[in-house]
Amino acid sequence: MLSYPYALIQRSAGGLFPYNVVSAAAADPAAGTARSSVVRLRQVTLEGGRLEFFDSTLRPAFWTSVSNLTAQASELLFPAGSSGTFKLAGKRDEISALDVDGTFTAHGVEARAALQDALLESLNPYLAPLLGYDVTAGWLTLAVEAVPAPPLYNATARVQLSGVDLSQTGVDVIQRQSGVPLPIALGLIANSAGKIDLTLPLAVDPSSGRLTLGSVVGQAVRSAIVGALTSPLRILGSLFGTKGAPHAFAIDPIPFPPGSGTLDAAGAARVTEIARILQAHPSLVLVATPQITPADTAALAGGDPQPIADARAAAVRTALTDASGNPSLAPQRLMLVAWTPAASPPPTDLPGVYVELQDKP
Repeated sequence: MLSYPYALIQRSAGGLFPYNVVSAAAADPAAGTARSSVVRLRQVTLEGGRLEFFDSTLRPAFWTSVSNLTAQASELLFPAGSSGTFKLAGKRDEISALDVDGTFTAHGVEARAALQDALLESLNPYLAPLLGYDVTAGWLTLAVEAVPAPPLYNATARVQLSGVDLSQTGVDVIQRQSGVPLPIALGLIANSAGKIDLTLPLAVDPSSGRLTLGSVVGQAVRSAIVGALTSPLRILGSLFGTKGAPHAFAIDPIPFPPGSGTLDAAGAARVTEIARILQAHPSLVLVATPQITPADTAALAGGDPQPIADARAAAVRTALTDASGNPSLAPQRLMLVAWTPAASPPPTDLPGVYVELQDKP
C-alpha cells in the first residue's frame, strides 16, 4: 500500500519519460548483468496519489494533473515484463473523472480509458495545430481502447463533444479534407441535443509520445456530414442548438488552521494548485465562500467567527489576484460569496474556504 504517492510524466524532444528510460535500459546490451535481477510485485495499491504530465515540446509548455488518484495492480515484473491487471481512477485537473484499466500481455499493455466532461479549451495546444482553430468553449467525453502493435499502439477513440465554439487560427484542415468549414460541419453532425459523436482510429508511438491521426479526423467528419445530409430533420434540429445549463464542479477547499484567517503553507500550496488549474482553463471562474466549522468554533472559544471568515476571504483574494502571484489571476475570475451564519452545516468539515469551478456567466 502506497499513500499519497507522486509521479511525473514528461514529454520532451528526447521522448516520453519515464518510458524512454525503461525501454532504453531494456534494449541496451550493456545492461545484461542488470537484467539478471528481477523484481516481482504481486499486489500494489495506491491511494491519494497525484500524477502530473508536462509537455515541454509545446510553446508554451503544456501541464495537466490527475489528483485523488487511486490504483491497483497485480503481478508486476521488472524488467522482463508483467502479467496481470491494473486499474486506476482520479480527476484530471480536479474536474474531469478519469478511469483506466488494462491487462499486461507479452506484447505490451492492453488498456481502456474513459474521461468525462473535460474542457476542450484546455487542449488547444494540441487541437489548434491539428484543426486550425482554437476552441473557445466546449466539453469532451472520451473512451479509448488501445492494443499493442509494436512499436506502436493502435487505439480506437469514441468521442462526444458538446457546446463547442471555435475561433479560426490557421488553415481549416477539415474544410480541406471534407469541403465543409469545420464550424458548419460540427453544426451538421450534431444531434438534436447539440452533441457530436465520432469514432476515430489512432496510432501512438510510446517512445516519442507522438499521436498519429493522418486524415482520419477529416474522414470521420466527412462520413458524419454525409449521414447528416441524408437526414433533413437532423439538419433542422442542429439549427436550434443550446449550450444547456452551466457546469459547476466542487473541488478540494483551501485549508486554514482552525480559528485562523491566515494562510499557512498547506493553504498557500492549495491556492497555487487552484491558480494553475484556472490558468489552464480560461473559460472557468472560481466561486468561493469562507466556511466556519466546529473546529473553528472550538478554537474561537465562543468568539465572533465573522472576522475570521472575512480574513479568509481577503487572504484568498490577495493570494490569487496579487500581481506577485505565480500564476496571478484576473480579479474578475474570482467570485467571493460572503459568509453568513446558517443553520445548515458547511459543505466540508475542513476549516477554510469552500471553492467551486464554474463556467463563465
